[in-house]
Amino acid sequence: MYTKLKLMQRLNQIIFLTLFGFCSWACAQDAPVKKSASESAINQQPELGFGTSFCIFTVFERGLTGVKATLYTTYGVGDCNDSEYKRLTADSISAQLQTFMKPVGIIKNGLHTLVMSQDLSPAYDPYIEIGKFRFRKAGELTINYLNFAYRYITEPRFRKGLASSSFTPLKVFAEKFYIYNPGLMVYQLHSPDGKTYTMTTFSNLINPSLNSDGLKDLGPSLELPQGWTFSVRVLDKQISVRTNQALDGVENIFDNFGNFYVQTQ
Repeated sequence: MYTKLKLMQRLNQIIFLTLFGFCSWACAQDAPVKKSASESAINQQPELGFGTSFCIFTVFERGLTGVKATLYTTYGVGDCNDSEYKRLTADSISAQLQTFMKPVGIIKNGLHTLVMSQDLSPAYDPYIEIGKFRFRKAGELTINYLNFAYRYITEPRFRKGLASSSFTPLKVFAEKFYIYNPGLMVYQLHSPDGKTYTMTTFSNLINPSLNSDGLKDLGPSLELPQGWTFSVRVLDKQISVRTNQALDGVENIFDNFGNFYVQTQ
């Protein structure tokens, strides 16, 4: 029983890790979404910029060959109030999804807040209503049971989950358009090979007390790999990140608190 429980905890952790990284860019992609009776559409994307918050939850469904995890986010379809989000329980989310899916588990993945001036990345319309929020599907992932078991046994790094994968660049291909205006305070990671990654969002998932005022003091708490540094500065010129989903990609990383960064140099 203990072994089975631990294995499922690791499985959930690995799926979450993959989807957590996936969320940093999939929210801006035209992911196909299956229509349902509870699904609606909006015609205009709300303005996304500094201080905009969004929430995430992951739905797990069990199939014949593996576990499917589907990520839902308020990103692009509405703001997310942390106190209201905390009132949502896994059971209540699952009950509201029963009309078109059969969850076997729900993980609430926390509140994320933008720290760029503007996010002009495209967002797409379909959403579902959960509690007082609108969530839309950001993407899905299926983990094959046999593949998971093999990797769990043969790859020590795979067993360590989230912590060992922080500060690992993930190259993604998606439509992105981020703007950091002059005068904005930015939080940056610098790799030994000369790359600079600028924070896009911070999260309260691992440190619930983290807020925008505390970001400037984040450095000493980061578990930086050898040769990496963290810096805080006020921009004297604009930084923009713009990519095309089909033609070019951009590297994303997250730190040990689940804060996300995008390569800007």
